[in-house]
Parts: sequence; C-alpha cells; structure tokens
Amino acid sequence: MLETMTTLDVRKLQPWQLEEAEAIWREFKGGEFQPFYKCAVDPVRIALDERLVRDMLGLGEDAVASVARLRLLLASEPSIYGGKKPALP
Repeated sequence: MLETMTTLDVRKLQPWQLEEAEAIWREFKGGEFQPFYKCAVDPVRIALDERLVRDMLGLGEDAVASVARLRLLLASEPSIYGGKKPALP
C-alpha cells in the first residue's frame, strides 16, 4: 500500500522550486504555530500551506482548497484533537 501512496519526491524539484522552498522556509522559520490539533484554524499554518502549494509547487486554487480540506479532516480526527474540543472553522 505504501508504494502506491502519492508523495512529493523532492529530488525532482526544479531549481526555481528549491529557491522558493528556501524563501518560504526563511519567511516562516520564526513563525509561531498553534498546536497541531488547531491546524484548520491556525493562520500561520494556513499561510504556509498556501505558499507551498501556490508558490513552490505552482498549483492552483483547486489544490489550495484540497489542502484546506485535508487540514479540516485532520482537525476533525479524534486521534489528533484527543480530549480537547476540536478547533474547526
């Protein structure tokens, strides 16, 4: 099953993508992220995801919306939020 999982092969990124990845890292390296169970509402995490999808990967709004949906699904997962109240938009 793992062999069929879609993943990002960073060895195949173009030089401009690696430069963009470094710029994004520099921008967000000091950012204060909320706990992971709040990933669906964390403005820093949302901005990071959007920059990676749009600027590094060069994908469009459909991909941004898909990543937002994944954050929502993660935040809705009991194993992520544990005994806390889920933090959902």
